[in-house]
Parts: sequence; C-alpha cells; structure tokens
Amino acid sequence: MQLSAELWKSLVSSIRCEHRKGSPEKRKNQRVQIRARITLTPLQDGRPVAGNVDVWTRDISGQGMSFTSNQRFSPQQQFLIELPWPRKVPLRLLATTRQCRKLADNVYCIGLIYQPMASESSQTASANAAYAA
Repeated sequence: MQLSAELWKSLVSSIRCEHRKGSPEKRKNQRVQIRARITLTPLQDGRPVAGNVDVWTRDISGQGMSFTSNQRFSPQQQFLIELPWPRKVPLRLLATTRQCRKLADNVYCIGLIYQPMASESSQTASANAAYAA
C-alpha cells in the first residue's frame, strides 16, 4: 500500500521534520527524517494483543517507516499505527514489520511497511473497532 500524494503531503506537514544532510536519497521512495512519538498496537490474528507501545520514529516514506524501540519485534508482526494528524482523529494505518536490526543493547531499529486496510476483512475490522475503543 502507498499513501496518496495528498495524504503524504498532509502527514509530513503535520509533523516536525529534520531534513537529512549529505548525499541525496537513493531509495525508490523518498524518506523524510521525522522524530515523533507514535503509538503502535501489536496485532495477532487481526486482534490487539499486549497493549500499546509508544515509540520514536526515525523516518517515514509513502510506503513505510522506521522507528527505534527497546523491544525486539518479530518479522511479519502486524501493528495498527496511530500518527499525529491535524484533524481531531489521528491517522491510523496497518503495518507489518519488514526488518528489526539491533543498534545497541536493548535498542532496535524496526522497519515497517504499510498494508491495505481491507474493510471487508473481519479481522481488520475487529482490530480497528477494538483500537478505537
């Protein structure tokens, strides 16, 4: 899943960002270095488990994001992400762990990729309902 251009522009403008210095970005999708506190809700079989986790973002792109955490996350772990948003209701996205890299003792860099929020999926719908409660 990729965020629309309008949604991407609105999201980036709503979060304080720090532009990277140095060589130009060589990745397929442009990334913006953003330091923001976000809330993740781990999912198992489409249902919230183990409570929310607050993390600090490192960067964000139209297809995913990375963040640091003192917890290690499993490959393919699914999350509901709550992002700051200029509207009253935060932006919620479904994402899956793409990578988890150890930076130091109890410090990990986790990369997530956004997933489509299939409203017809009963698992996703129940996860969104539980998340909103």
